Amino acid sequence: MRSPTPYDIASHVIANEGVEGDSFADDPSDSGGPTNWGITLTTLEKLGIDLDKDGDVDVDDLKQVDRSLAIDILVKYYYIEPELHRICDKHPFRGTRLRTAMMDWTVHSGQEIPIGELQQCLRIDVTQTVDDSLVNASNSADPIALANQLGAARRDWYFDLADRRAKDRQYCVTKNGKKGGWIRRTERFMDSAAHMTEQDFDNRVARWRAQ
Repeated sequence: MRSPTPYDIASHVIANEGVEGDSFADDPSDSGGPTNWGITLTTLEKLGIDLDKDGDVDVDDLKQVDRSLAIDILVKYYYIEPELHRICDKHPFRGTRLRTAMMDWTVHSGQEIPIGELQQCLRIDVTQTVDDSLVNASNSADPIALANQLGAARRDWYFDLADRRAKDRQYCVTKNGKKGGWIRRTERFMDSAAHMTEQDFDNRVARWRAQ
């Protein structure tokens, strides 16, 4: 069995975006702005990808992004460039879940936050870059346990964000009180035993109902 490639990992992240039917989304309440195959307009502008060759980068270009281009962008700018491939590199199979979770969070929040949170999980200096200290520490850890630990940190990060920014609570909890998209997305990279119980989840979001 071959080790998963960066393109395999990116394909999994695309699938985790939950793209169904029309891949383009423009939710006015989403701070990230319009996306296509998980790629934001901000990313396209930063990279200067003018697909319609009209001299600017705008929503028209974003709508032309296909799955293949999206995967290429994820691999180059959200995996290779931040050096996520170095994390748990001595564990090519068992470290895949952690590396995929890191790419997924990087796509969602930028590279500094997930790398910094992983460093905190490993109790090493937080530089928000994949340095030798992070590589060595990740290779010395159990990659499955570390993925669960990172998932818990990511889940808490989303809850804390929604505490501060009420408009984002809809992504943490559904209208009928169930786990929202951000929480379900995070827990897909965790063992089921590490998922938040319904009671703990209900207790965590209860404070929002009183506000």
